[in-house]
Amino acid sequence: CPTGTTIIIRDLFYNTPARMKFLKKDVSEANAAAAVADRIALSHPEIAFKLIRDGKQTLNTAGDGKITSAVYSVLGREFSGTLIPVNGELDRITVKGLTCKPISCRPTRNYQFLFLNGRLVRSGTVSAAAEQAYKNSAMIGKFPGFVLYLTVPFDTVDVNVHPAKTEVRFSDEKRIFDAVYHAVKTAISKGDTRPEIKLKQPVFNPFERLKTEEYRQQTIEKPTVAEKIYSESISLHKSFVPPAFSSPEKPKVIYDNTPKEPIKPPVIPEDKPAVKERVSVDIMREEPEE
Repeated sequence: CPTGTTIIIRDLFYNTPARMKFLKKDVSEANAAAAVADRIALSHPEIAFKLIRDGKQTLNTAGDGKITSAVYSVLGREFSGTLIPVNGELDRITVKGLTCKPISCRPTRNYQFLFLNGRLVRSGTVSAAAEQAYKNSAMIGKFPGFVLYLTVPFDTVDVNVHPAKTEVRFSDEKRIFDAVYHAVKTAISKGDTRPEIKLKQPVFNPFERLKTEEYRQQTIEKPTVAEKIYSESISLHKSFVPPAFSSPEKPKVIYDNTPKEPIKPPVIPEDKPAVKERVSVDIMREEPEE
């Protein structure tokens, strides 16, 4: 087909299947068909795929040839946000794709996708090599998720192992193991595998110069956690105190020592002494005996 051709498939199974009685429920068959579409979309990121299921669009890839775009459309934003690029080559074996950070490993191997020469396959050797690369980085019992694309010479792989052509056997398993192991290990060591921590408020940098108004808005005007707890405890305490004791009214006392009229000094006549004659009393006098 020429470039830009659009293929629309309708009523693919309009005839009665030969083994219709062996088919499962409609939901199960629809899920299996959607899984096949997802794998094909991942194997060919250069082709745009659109899947409409029960009148709703469940898959829509960009077709721009980027692996990250295809992974985002098929596997979702949460998984694609934890991936780091993989790129390695060893003895005519090319390993490209994406692998997850060690902290994002999963309890199952459901997110392990391997494409060999453009075809989705399963290989215990590749899975073991990738998991070995995470041995000292991931938790025990966790498995890495990856989308890897292997390109090998056709004469070094045997695809006649399984009737569905999903399992393969390599002529030199050790070379495949080494190529995948070193490519994934290098990606983990070079990639930023630190966990991302999101803070509600920006962290204050003491070495960064801030304007006076900006610093006041960030520190002074915003109450701290301790101030909020203290204000809430005070309001809660006031709600339990009776009104008679919560705000007692103290009597108002006004002290006014300013005399209304000036005080005149006493006038002492000249003919009278200022001090009267003193009278001495002997307190130690003995009383007469009877």
